[in-house]
Amino acid sequence: MLCISEIGAGGYAEIPNSDGNGQAIGPAVNNNEQIAFTCWELSEPRSREICAIEPDGSGFRVLSDSGDGRAFNPQILDSGEIYYGCGDETDLYNICAINYDGTGFGQLTEVGQRED
Repeated sequence: MLCISEIGAGGYAEIPNSDGNGQAIGPAVNNNEQIAFTCWELSEPRSREICAIEPDGSGFRVLSDSGDGRAFNPQILDSGEIYYGCGDETDLYNICAINYDGTGFGQLTEVGQRED
């Protein structure tokens, strides 16, 4: 079980997953003690999703389902709305949002095609 106290000064902690090879990165906590963070799966294929957990370490869940594992840097409002960076296979990144309870996903921006 992950307790928030296990997340070190660098923002890293082990997270529960199927093979024990993941980290919690950059936790964001609002005034209601709701915690959102980037869960980073280190095994291949590597993946980053937005996860949440309760302050006592219970209730771990993956909120985003980016498909290609390119969700990162969550910011959580007191209302429970979470805003984060989301990318796709073209390496173009947008801003997405989801609620702390996992409802209400939406992509807020639409970045154009990359000019090479």
